[in-house]
Amino acid sequence: MGGQTRGLDVTKGRAIDLMVRVWLYCYESFWREQRNMRLAIAHSVSFEANEAAQSLIQQLDHQLGGETPQAGLLFAAIDLEHQLLLRELTDRYRIPFIGCTTDGEMTSSGEFQEDSCCVGIFAGDDMKVTAALGRNISADHVSAASEIRKQCDANLTPCMMIATPEALTTSSVGIMTALQHEFGRSFPIFGGLAADQWRFKQTVQFFERETLTDALPVLIFYGNLKLGFGVASGWKPMGEKRQVTQSDSHVVLRIGDQTATDFYGYYLGGGGEPLGEYPLAVFEDGHEFYLRAPLQVDMESECVAFAGDVPEGAAVQITHATRDSILEAARASVEQAKRTYPGSRPAASILISCAARKQLLGTRTVEEFRLARAILGESIPIIGFYAYGEMSPLSKAEPSRFHNETFVTLIMGQE
Repeated sequence: MGGQTRGLDVTKGRAIDLMVRVWLYCYESFWREQRNMRLAIAHSVSFEANEAAQSLIQQLDHQLGGETPQAGLLFAAIDLEHQLLLRELTDRYRIPFIGCTTDGEMTSSGEFQEDSCCVGIFAGDDMKVTAALGRNISADHVSAASEIRKQCDANLTPCMMIATPEALTTSSVGIMTALQHEFGRSFPIFGGLAADQWRFKQTVQFFERETLTDALPVLIFYGNLKLGFGVASGWKPMGEKRQVTQSDSHVVLRIGDQTATDFYGYYLGGGGEPLGEYPLAVFEDGHEFYLRAPLQVDMESECVAFAGDVPEGAAVQITHATRDSILEAARASVEQAKRTYPGSRPAASILISCAARKQLLGTRTVEEFRLARAILGESIPIIGFYAYGEMSPLSKAEPSRFHNETFVTLIMGQE
């Protein structure tokens, strides 16, 4: 009888031991999850900077609780008082912020808005994010990229970058090339170019407490970060592929045996004046393409200037789109990002859409965000903006590229 009792005691002890182990595992898992990445977001439509700052801080404090903030993103309309916003945010959270002026802002708390500002703060004890800055990128974007590399944490390996550079003073493709040279050919770079609501006069970039022009601010992420992303435009190539036979950076002089204006005139008629809703699909490798939107035409020299470099020797096709196809592409981008995310609990999503898409969508612009929200679900915080150009790889392990008229979805997590 005693032996049976001792046997029961042993069995009971093992059961309790097992329960304790399970409880400890759950407890540790809970706190491990708390230490993982989190994105707190806030959105304000107030045009008075003090009021906007206090509203943003109140929303962020409520979400952050006692979690450790690491770094932040700020996207804002061009006419807001950016210096005051940055000062209030950095004084409150003591972390670096980067960002830029935009052509529209998006969050899961405020949907799509114009003339607003929004903030996202990355938080978590078990993650590492730093900010870096390259200055005077119009004079030397190679040196700016080199300076950013030097500002990285020397004890950690970078795994991903978000950039919000100047759009009007330098080659966006040159910026991408310089960053890839410093960080590696397959290093993932995401982001968008600063905008000024179609004025094309001056955009503003944010870094810590500074408001800047001609600058390249970035957030650099380290550690075990999981990423899923999608890239789609909605523009479809038409006609035959032709080779760019003469170009100089972003200015195209000849396509095939035609001048650039004659090439557009063949498809559009009239005087060959290219329109922004008919960008070029540029094929460099394989069947995937990126877009280049025409910005200016010189009828005297019969050349066309695009919003990004068009390499000599590349194959190109003219493209067209409808509002429905643009929205369908937004859906495809989000679905691709969700499908390629290698985990089950994403912590954040960043959406970057082109200002040209917003122009063509008009009153249907908000549908881009609502499609993303419906696919991602209510639990994933979202922040994003409308840019003068987008940055993303086309697929994993490929170089990051500069895009026009494209919808980029980035899903992030730490599991």
